[in-house]
Amino acid sequence: MSKERDCIAPILSTRDAYLAIRTLNIELARIPDLVSNPTVGALRMQFWRDSLTQTGVREEDIFRHGSEAPGLKDAIFKVATRANDHLITAREMMKNLQQGEDAGHAYEHEGDEGHNYAERIPSGQSQLDELERGFGVLMPAVSTRLWLESLEKYDFDVFKPELRSREWKLPFKAYWAYSRRTI
Repeated sequence: MSKERDCIAPILSTRDAYLAIRTLNIELARIPDLVSNPTVGALRMQFWRDSLTQTGVREEDIFRHGSEAPGLKDAIFKVATRANDHLITAREMMKNLQQGEDAGHAYEHEGDEGHNYAERIPSGQSQLDELERGFGVLMPAVSTRLWLESLEKYDFDVFKPELRSREWKLPFKAYWAYSRRTI
């Protein structure tokens, strides 16, 4: 029994690193299914490459050192900060529309190759009508916000077991967000 336990111990110690890398792999593999334009897909791939290489993260270091891999927390912080900035922008745009104002956001990538923002709202409908009609699409932002808050609480350490637990507040927060049309 002791030999079996000794063989399993290294596997368990690298499991979190493996799961983190596997998750990134799945995210990258889904890119072609999530985009309608190959250029946008290439931009997404480039974002991940840049995020990891700018901070010097190497796959081998993650396997060897786990959460203490050099540059890993910096890369996670960079991606989490960008995600949080997008959530804040979306929240402010929604608030502006709900107050009867223009969304008030110059698109981040306007004019970049592969980013076309043609007006697609049918005549007779406002941006607020479109927001009301499609609000359900924005609901994943609620769980994303809760997870980003937890990630910050645990100092951007994706290896913390607490980050893999279920958020008991999620159903209540989701109901609250849907009923009040906020994210």
